[in-house]
This record gives sequence, structure tokens and C-alpha cells, in this order.
Amino acid sequence: MAGKRYNIGLVTGNVEDDFPNQICEGAIQAAAELDDNLFIMPVKYFDRYDFTDPLQKYEYQYNTLISYAQVHSLDIVLLCLGNISAIHETRSAEIINGFGDIPIILIASEQDGYSSVCYANEAGLTEGIEALVTRENREHIGIITGYTTNKDSYERLETYKKVLQAHNLPIDESLICCTYFDEKCRADAAAFIDSNPDLDAIVCGNDAIAAVVYDLLQKRGILVGKDISVIGFDDIPGSKYLTPPLASVKASAYDLGSRAVMQAHRKLLTGTMGQVEQFRVSTKFLYRSSLGSGCEEEIKLQNLLDEQDKLIENVQQAENSRKLIMTNHNMNVFSRDMLMLADDSDDSYLCIMNSLTEAGIKNSFLFTLKEPVAFHPGDNWIQPNQIYLRACLNDGRAFVPRKTAQLINIQNIYDHPHMSDTRNTYVMIDLYSRDLQYGFLLCDIGYDNLHYVEYLCYQVSIAIKFIYMFAKQHTLLLEKDEMLQRLQKENLQLDSISGKDELTGILNRRGFYKKADAFIESAAETGQSVVFAYADLNYLKQINDIHGHAEGDFALTSCATVLEEVFPGSLTGRIGGDEFAVLALHQNISTEADLKKQINQKLAECAEKAGKPYSVTLSVGIYMQPANSRFLLKDAIEAADALLYEEKKKKPPFVTGKP
Repeated sequence: MAGKRYNIGLVTGNVEDDFPNQICEGAIQAAAELDDNLFIMPVKYFDRYDFTDPLQKYEYQYNTLISYAQVHSLDIVLLCLGNISAIHETRSAEIINGFGDIPIILIASEQDGYSSVCYANEAGLTEGIEALVTRENREHIGIITGYTTNKDSYERLETYKKVLQAHNLPIDESLICCTYFDEKCRADAAAFIDSNPDLDAIVCGNDAIAAVVYDLLQKRGILVGKDISVIGFDDIPGSKYLTPPLASVKASAYDLGSRAVMQAHRKLLTGTMGQVEQFRVSTKFLYRSSLGSGCEEEIKLQNLLDEQDKLIENVQQAENSRKLIMTNHNMNVFSRDMLMLADDSDDSYLCIMNSLTEAGIKNSFLFTLKEPVAFHPGDNWIQPNQIYLRACLNDGRAFVPRKTAQLINIQNIYDHPHMSDTRNTYVMIDLYSRDLQYGFLLCDIGYDNLHYVEYLCYQVSIAIKFIYMFAKQHTLLLEKDEMLQRLQKENLQLDSISGKDELTGILNRRGFYKKADAFIESAAETGQSVVFAYADLNYLKQINDIHGHAEGDFALTSCATVLEEVFPGSLTGRIGGDEFAVLALHQNISTEADLKKQINQKLAECAEKAGKPYSVTLSVGIYMQPANSRFLLKDAIEAADALLYEEKKKKPPFVTGKP
């Protein structure tokens, strides 16, 4: 299958550290030469979270990325197990088992049944410890290395023991310290040094431990290279510039990454994934002043080589400084643009992608979950079956896919229709805020900018958080508007209900007085006179007592109907048990005497038509006045009430038959 471009995943921890960073550099270069796509998943140590440290409290979120490496659209996965889980074997087994039948090549670690690319730890380290014993005459040699669950730590410790045994030096367990492979070793290393005052040499499992040991010895007034010898492992950049320069085993992490990609490509091409192979990267001891004074010629030669390297590095640093200035500028522009997101989500996604171009990124894909998912320490992250492709960046062109094309099966995230036809190296950048997972960004950030991975993680995560907040705010505003409209409608209904008399259907006392002022004001604007009528149903008590309350209700309803008929266009209300009030325009009604006649005549007709054995009559007091600033409803009520009082003296007798 010559010519096929493979999708190779690289899972490694802490890409900002020298060792995994150089692995990535070697892998990127090899993938480019072989024309393979490389997908880097930069996770964190599973075993060393400090949840009290604000900087580490939520770092566990990065490890959701492993689930995205365990999908079958990747042809093979390169797994740097040692800088993901250095302590717990069960955790390591869980991580490996999670890949199922996906082919794996381990980097810097070994497991039965899996191919691996590792250091040949013994050769270079043996030379260094031999020099301590035979040239520097050191007898109390201690070792500070990583936990022995890590393959390299184990082999370096075993090499230490083997060399000491070969020279008949006792293996003293008190001179062995197994700890972290980085700055976190400080407390253990300090206790080790203080409890072993007779030490004349310290073998460090890597240069990061050695740098800590340098600092601890200096604070105790112990001179490295004179009072005590120190050697490291890895020869990371900067080791030669320690004071004094650190003697170290040169072990190329770059070669580990490069060889792993080459092995992966060869196995995929030849169909030999089932064959377990171990490939060893050679190591070499570098003599420097931290060893002591017994190897002057070797140290002088190494110093010359270091000076030569330094000249080359100075040229590279000058170019890197220029690139760094431009990159920092681009990142500042990116940060600025992240603060200018629009409320519309599509525009915001486009803003993110266009901002990535300002940072020199040409290709990228933004994937988000449908909704943020809470993920807490100790939870088992469940990979979604589908995810949304919100925006794309292809060769510097940003666009948002059609809504119908955004939902992507998780198995296709490395091979979806919008992927570029050109070869790319993508870094998967986790997107989260505190305990909320948003998704991830596939970004061709390039090796030179790997140290910006966390920066992009924070910036884009904040942007996505804003987008979700805007969307939620928009939803809440829509819900609020709908609720307000519903409340307004309900209030109108309630207002209508609360202002009406349930029995008669005309206004009640509250409704009448609420609308009376507006009626009077409207009449005043047209210069019309207003008639106020105050009416009282005669003999309501007798009707209720003799014929029942249903008949009393009939009488009240009849009064309301008749008053609305006699006073067209009026404001009519039942303002008491048997009391009614009417506001009408004078032009719409007849004379007072005629009004009273019409009222009682229509009431009699209602009773007769309904076959009622009793009479229904109203006593009415009518008051009229022009509706102007001098018209007061209070005065009209008092006047009409006085007239009503006189009318009730003249009310007809109550007529009734048998119920």
C-alpha cells in the first residue's frame, strides 16, 4: 500500500516539558518526511494532581483527550506511557486496555505484547557511573530517580546496582531515592541529601532532578564537582549551562519520537502490526565538570564540542527570538479578538478561526459538545458518540459548515469531509472551564509553537464559554419575553375578570370606578354633558326570602340588562348588593322622566315574559352636568344618591303571588 497517508496518533503528557517536547519534535519531522498525518494529544499526568494548587486544580480535564485517541479512524497510536502515568501500574494497564484492538507502539516504556521504542539506558549510564568509581574514586554513591513503575527509572536503577556490584561496592537501600521525574521531587531529594551527609556522588535519573539537586546542594554550601559529583540523564537543553556544566547521558528524545513514527509507518505499510518488536535508541555519556577533576581531557574535549554547539544555538536563538516576537504579537492580537465576540454564535466561531490565522495557524477544526458536560475528579469520562463541528479553517479560510453537516460521528473526527487534502500535523487542544467540558480544537500549531498549547486552551475555552453564555442569555431573554407576554395576557384576563360582576356580567364596583375617570375625561374633551344615574333594586330582600336567591339573581340580572339597554354606550356597574351606577353621555338618552318610565316598563316586561309571580322595579336618581374640570364623580354620586333617596320614598308597593 505504498503511497497511503496514515493517520498516526501521539499521546504524551506535558508537551511544555523538555522530554515530551523533543519527542513531539522528532515525531513531527518524521511524519512530514513520510507524508503521514500526525495527531498529538497532549494530556497530563494521571497520578500527580494537586487539587489545592489553582494551576493544577482542573488539569485532570486534559485527560479526556485520551478517549479521542481511542477511535478507529486513527491507524495507530504512539503512547508515551511514562509521562502519563508514572506511578500506578493499574492505571497504566487501564490506559492501554482502553485502546482495544487499535495498534499501539509504546515510547520509553515496555509492556508484554506491545512493540516499543526505548532508550538503551545501560550503555551511557554505565560509562558515567564507571567514571565516578574508577576516575573520581567515589565510594558513597547515591541515586535519585523516578518511580520504578517507569521503565527508564527501573533500568537506570538496575544499571546503578550492577555497576556498584561489579566494583564490590555495597547496595545500600538508604542511598536509593525513588520520586518524581521533575520539580516535584524537591522534598524527597532534600530529605535524601540531609539524611546522607557522607554522600560523595549522586546519580540523577534525569537532568530535571539534577537541576533540583544542584539548587539544594548550593543552599547547603556543598560544591558540585569538588565536594560532590553529580551526573544526570537526557542532556536536555540548558544542562551544559549549569554551574558547573552537568555531566549527563545524552539520550535523544527527538530520536524516540522520530523512530516511533518510522516504526509505525513501516508496520502499517508491511502489515506487520502483529509482530512485537523492541527498538533501542543509543545513549552516550558526556563528560563535564560536575563529574569532578579526574577526567580533564574528556571534559576539555566536551567543552570544545559544547562551545561549538553554543555558536550554532546562538544563531538559532536569534532566529527563534525573531519568531517569538512575532508569535507573541500574534497571540496578543488573538487575545484581543477573543474579547470582541458577537452574540451570534456563528459569527463568534468565525471570529475564533480568523483570530487563529493571526497567530499563524492555517488549518484548524473546532469541535464542541452539544451542551457543556460537567466532569469531576474521579468521574469516568464517557466519550460522546457524536460531536459538533462548529467551524473550520482550511488554508487560512474560515467558514462555518452547514447546520445539517455539523453533527460528526466521533469515529470521523480525523477523517471528515472538511479535512484538507494536504498532510498536516494537528495538536488536539482540550477546551474546558473549571469542571465543564466544551470539546476540543484540532489545530496545526506546529512544533515551534507547542509551548502555546495551554495558552490556546485557556483563550479558546474562554471564548467558547462566552458563546455558551451568550446563547444561554439569548434563550433566557426569549423565555423572559414569552413569559412577559403570557403574563400580560393573563393580567388582561385577570383585570377583565376582576373588574366585572360575576353574576350580571357588567362592571363591578372596582371596574366601574377604574374606568369612570377615563369616561368623564373623554366626554370633557368633546364638550359633552354627562349623566350619572344611581339606581337601587326595590324589594330584593323580599324576593330572596319569599321566592329564593335564584329569583333574586334573576331580578339583579334583569336590572343590569335593562340599564344597558336604556343607557346605550354607557358605563354600567353593579356597585353594591342591590345598587347600580351608570355614566352616560347626555346626547344618547331621553328625558329623566322618560328614562325612569322605560326602565320600569322593561323590567315589568322581563318579569312577565319569564312568568315571574313578583314585580321587579328600580328606584333611580339621575344627575346631569357638563363634563369639565368642575365635574367631580364624588359630587355626582352624592347628588344622585340624594335624588335616589327621594325616589325611594315614592317606590311602588311590592307585588307578589305564590312561588
